Amino acid sequence: MPAIDPTTGKPLSGAAKRRRRAERVASLLPEAPGANPFEGFPEPPLTGTPVDVEAWGAQLGAVALEAAGRGEDPCRVAWVVKSLRRLGQLKDRARHSAKAVVILREFRKEHVDLLSDERPAHVVAVVAWAYYRMARTIHEAATSSAAWGEEAEARFSPIVEAAAALGYLPQVQAIRELTARLRKEAEASGRARA
Repeated sequence: MPAIDPTTGKPLSGAAKRRRRAERVASLLPEAPGANPFEGFPEPPLTGTPVDVEAWGAQLGAVALEAAGRGEDPCRVAWVVKSLRRLGQLKDRARHSAKAVVILREFRKEHVDLLSDERPAHVVAVVAWAYYRMARTIHEAATSSAAWGEEAEARFSPIVEAAAALGYLPQVQAIRELTARLRKEAEASGRARA
């Protein structure tokens, strides 16, 4: 039988069920200090490559595992783990996208700012931009001094989910077309590599 909202008499939404489950789990855990287990965790290395961000995510995941074992801030820890899973789903596409940005910079001398709040104009750069933005958001949420709750989840989750959704849109063809165009340009100008 579905869980019913006592105030409306309607079945609970998926988010309400997850929140209710997290609260139930939190009530079963022993009392833990109110400190944020991610406090002071370093920012993601956004000036590096997606591989550097992956390594950062692995360290953040290790902190989450330790905090989960101690029962610290279970709702925040669960959100961080879920968000790191989404970051991992985007990593391969982000690597391809970042490589395309390097190609644009090296062969066309075009600069694409992957750290901007504004979406890049080049379609091949969008996934790398989203990957870095997701990492920034995960860090901001994890290290926030505010108590974790519905407000925090409503603020950070849409950004993570929207960024993760970009991984489902294939950009491989756009990268291949860019590479082919650049190869033709290089051959036409006599700069083709052997």
